[in-house]
Amino acid sequence: MSNHKTYIDDQSDSSGVIFGVLDPLSNEFTCYRELPTRNSSSYNCFYVAQRAGRLYVLKGLAPAVADDPVFQEWLAKEFQIGIQLDHHNIVRINSFEDDPVVGKCIVMEYVDGVCGWSMWMA
Repeated sequence: MSNHKTYIDDQSDSSGVIFGVLDPLSNEFTCYRELPTRNSSSYNCFYVAQRAGRLYVLKGLAPAVADDPVFQEWLAKEFQIGIQLDHHNIVRINSFEDDPVVGKCIVMEYVDGVCGWSMWMA
């Protein structure tokens, strides 16, 4: 595997300056941001995270139920059903992963917009 990294360090005023190191081959999520939930007793937790320059939503289990096999099975079943769905009004599910921050989680596309997450959570 290559150690290829892309460095973007353009300090000109004409570009949208991006400083730092981008690793286009990295499969790890970065820049986690936890999203609020409506119900404090929810068994899910949601994060927005970045991978290879794109945003994703990670849906995992809340710490109170993360080790419960019943909830783990429910999350896996939700993934199995959701991965089969393909409709323009349904968020696309990409994978089921064991993330070091979130734990076992469903990785979904991130859809930004006024009528998105913030409106649903209100």
